[in-house]
Amino acid sequence: MFDIMKKILNEDKTKEDLQVLEAPVLPLRGSVLFPGISLPMILTSVEAIDAVNAAMESANKVIIVAAVKDDKQEKMEIEEADLYNIGTSAIISHVTKIENALSVSLNGMSRVKINTYKKRNTYFEGKGTTLSLPNDSSPEIEALHRETIKIFSEMRRNISSEVGMPISELIKNVQIPIFQTYLMAVILGLGIQKEQVLLQADSRNEACKIMHNYISYENNVQQLREKISSQVSGELGKEQREYVLRRQLNEIQKELGEETGKESLQTIKEQLENAGLPEKGYAEAEKQLNRLNSLNQMSPEYQVIHSYLKYILELPWVSKTADNLDLNQAEKILNEDHFDLKKIKERIVEQLAVLKLNPSAKAP
Repeated sequence: MFDIMKKILNEDKTKEDLQVLEAPVLPLRGSVLFPGISLPMILTSVEAIDAVNAAMESANKVIIVAAVKDDKQEKMEIEEADLYNIGTSAIISHVTKIENALSVSLNGMSRVKINTYKKRNTYFEGKGTTLSLPNDSSPEIEALHRETIKIFSEMRRNISSEVGMPISELIKNVQIPIFQTYLMAVILGLGIQKEQVLLQADSRNEACKIMHNYISYENNVQQLREKISSQVSGELGKEQREYVLRRQLNEIQKELGEETGKESLQTIKEQLENAGLPEKGYAEAEKQLNRLNSLNQMSPEYQVIHSYLKYILELPWVSKTADNLDLNQAEKILNEDHFDLKKIKERIVEQLAVLKLNPSAKAP
């Protein structure tokens, strides 16, 4: 990769614009080839293989690589309108035949504006002009570029490249600033549309702004994912600890001969079924029992609902006793059980007297 970068600089193409270039076109699906970047790939389509073979027959072995538009990726037969008109010229450095395919290595050289396409049997031949590499500089551009590298290094600090060094160090070893920007885009895998916008930037100022926006967004997404992952891991850890503690509690209760939570709830369910509750009362009690079953036994709400259900079971839903309307006996019991409360006792005795004279009367 670094040899290709040196070759581009030695040819001094950054000083001269509008160099005419006519070469076979290789449609590239799924990514964008940038100047200064090496791209190995396997070609299986007839048009791609024929385009490479035609380029290999030329003296300079140059091919124009144009990305296929994002919404045209699934098309089997690529047309002129399906390709971006800004591509990259590339030298074919390696070709190996593999049965019905070709293994190819492409070395990106310069940006190319493709003005016209001409159909040559199965492949396109493009005619256009090479564009200079963005090399403008200013304190603002340098500050933005360094901030972008800093964010990138923080994102990729623990990841190693294919050459064995950390990716952040690989970026720093690239001497040309615009190539650093292109390499970061390739490593991040921004997608065709974003990469194409970066390739089409005519100045470093524009390219740095585009890359800084992209990498800041990706960094925010990564931090959010890490935060969510950390929260989920913490919640799972808490649930696992609670599960272990509940299992231990159940084992302790079994050893002590006490009812476990589930056994206790099953007992309450059976008692409710035999308590003779009215239809609406039973429906409400069953609803609360289901809520109780989903709660942690250590929850305050668990104890409240449990006490509520036990209180319902203590009420005499179907039990009846014969009324004793002996006023003297009633007054004697009231005086034995309750001190003072004279007016209340008199009111109770009066009500019993009314019920004695009129058994069908309703109690106030």
